[in-house]
Amino acid sequence: MTQLNQRSSAVTSIDKSTKSSPENFHQIRIVIATVLICAACVLFAAVSSQTATAQELTGSDDIAETKKQFDLKIEELRKSLKEIRRTAMKHFHSDSETAVEYREAWELAAANGEKVFSEIETHAYKLFIQPGKPEPAVARVADILSRKYYEEGKLEKCYQVAKKFHELVPQDEAAKTDLARAAILCNDFDAAEKNLIPSKVEGFSEIERILFMQIPKLKENLAYEMKMREKDANAEEPLPQVKLEIKNHGDVIIELYEDQAPETVGNFINLVESGFYDGMAFFRVMSHLVCESGEATLEGKRSAGYEIHPEHERKDRRFHLRGSVGMRSEGENVNSGSVFFIAKIPMPGLDSQHTSFGRVVSGMNHIDDLTVTIKSVQDEETKEHRDEFIHESVPDVITRATVIRKRKHGKYEPNRIE
Repeated sequence: MTQLNQRSSAVTSIDKSTKSSPENFHQIRIVIATVLICAACVLFAAVSSQTATAQELTGSDDIAETKKQFDLKIEELRKSLKEIRRTAMKHFHSDSETAVEYREAWELAAANGEKVFSEIETHAYKLFIQPGKPEPAVARVADILSRKYYEEGKLEKCYQVAKKFHELVPQDEAAKTDLARAAILCNDFDAAEKNLIPSKVEGFSEIERILFMQIPKLKENLAYEMKMREKDANAEEPLPQVKLEIKNHGDVIIELYEDQAPETVGNFINLVESGFYDGMAFFRVMSHLVCESGEATLEGKRSAGYEIHPEHERKDRRFHLRGSVGMRSEGENVNSGSVFFIAKIPMPGLDSQHTSFGRVVSGMNHIDDLTVTIKSVQDEETKEHRDEFIHESVPDVITRATVIRKRKHGKYEPNRIE
């Protein structure tokens, strides 16, 4: 894969160009490293991509405009890189009286370069997943993004990029491995099984290795889920839906499994209509795993004040796949009255403990983008892992939750445990 092979040389040049940076400029060095990687894309684009046009990609006006903006931002990045180098050299060779001035100029140039790169990312992703063969410059940026998306937990985008790379180079081991890993996390179990290279599994996380061992069961769960969705679509009345408006992100639409979890759905809709979830924070967000809400706002704890009966032991229960919405268990035969979670990956281990009462039908990308608030830390003595709150994190907030559809009977009330 020509585009992928460019990475090692680009990174090597970054290391050499930044060795003279002082330790207290570590953060700026990271930003400059990012910009320099982009610069490698720019040089590659200048040599290899002059003949392609946006019309050759899809012919649509929207894509043509995206291609135009991509090219403009690449040129802007060139200028930004020159300014970073200029101000860096001025800073390192200036006297103490002028050093501060050049340092500020350097930081400003680096911040601008990072901003431009972020805009290039957006355009490159949109261009890369279009039908057909992408330009080398777009593919080079997409290669960087595939790893960045995985590290940041943007699993849907990671999956789409991995699928495209596999389409371009289906026999490439790296492309097959990236697709297998992204697919297992995004409910595409056939692709995960087909592209798995056993010798590569040791490079996966523990959770990913466990999921690969459970592929037969996961495929059964997905097949059952698809049958249930078909049944839902043909029902006399459509399933209820709730919209979560998440500040700084967007809307998430949740469809609720009223037929398989009627009590949980009744309780949830009742709380939504009462305004209970307005202002609620996603207080527990773990990368590549789950996010939870319904227990606290940014001002403090807020509880429903009661617990409800679980419904996970029903014969027609729904399973926990990526995008599933579940109610937190508080112990045997007891569910929280208000705390719900959204699974970022398939979580079959929860099926016997928690009630799956809905799924995200729109806006899962916003769930991927939520601020991570919990990290796993290993104890030095016991070597055991524990969850630890990230103190500098600021949880995302549900600005407003609304019921956008419900069934005619209108009886949505909690069946509380007395």
